[in-house]
Amino acid sequence: MGKENFMGLKEFLFKQRGDTTPDTVDNKDIAALLFLGICAIFIAGLNIFIISALLIGLLVKILRIEYERRYGYSVGRRIVS
Repeated sequence: MGKENFMGLKEFLFKQRGDTTPDTVDNKDIAALLFLGICAIFIAGLNIFIISALLIGLLVKILRIEYERRYGYSVGRRIVS
């Protein structure tokens, strides 16, 4: 079997630029890789924040339903007598 040719990120950046010498790396490539890394970290952090907010909301909803079932009235509603 032949060797599979998978293009790495560095080769992809060189190909986008039209450069045929992927042996040298200049400041543009380092800046592009840094920017992509920062974007990836930001997107991952945002996803973790959204997922944790959804899980906390689900937990609050479950606890509110359980409290209503156990004590017979809803949290946050006034009982007028």
